[in-house]
Amino acid sequence: MGLREFNFLSVEEKLKVISEKGMFMGAISYHRFRLQLFKVENEFYEIWYNPRDKKTEDVKPAPIKRFYLYHQVEV
Repeated sequence: MGLREFNFLSVEEKLKVISEKGMFMGAISYHRFRLQLFKVENEFYEIWYNPRDKKTEDVKPAPIKRFYLYHQVEV
């Protein structure tokens, strides 16, 4: 599945793809969110989880400029 197809999925469908095919790379606190970084095939995605609301707000492609926050993420 390519990035274009992934972006058209619902949050629930994106979470299913990540749980089935993704490799966990790390997690950080970022503003009011808990971000989890996953690698699916050759793409990286962040799960934006709001711990206050106990809800996943979004799943979107991870920007390379934020990788340094995850410590030892290999691209």
